[in-house]
Amino acid sequence: NGAPQAGVAVQWQVVSGNGTISGAGATTDADGLAQAFVDAGPLPGPLTVLATRTDSPLLQQVFTVDVQELRDLAIIGGDGQSGAQN
Repeated sequence: NGAPQAGVAVQWQVVSGNGTISGAGATTDADGLAQAFVDAGPLPGPLTVLATRTDSPLLQQVFTVDVQELRDLAIIGGDGQSGAQN
C-alpha cells in the first residue's frame, strides 16, 4: 500500500566489489527506514549492496556505489591546533 512499516527486519549484504557492511541486520524505524553503513575497501570500482526484507526475500533493493581511488591528501586548514594529546 506504500505506507511506511516499522519493525521490518532488513538484511544488508555486499554482493559485488570490495567492501564490508556494518549493521547488516537492521530493523525499520517508525518512518519505515532501515540503514547500514558501507566501508568501501581500498580498491576503486563499483560496489553493489543488496537490501532484502527478511520476511519476504523477494522484496529487495540494490544500491551501487562507484568507489574512487584515493589520491594524495593535503591539509587545507586546521593545522595550527593545540591542546593535550590523548
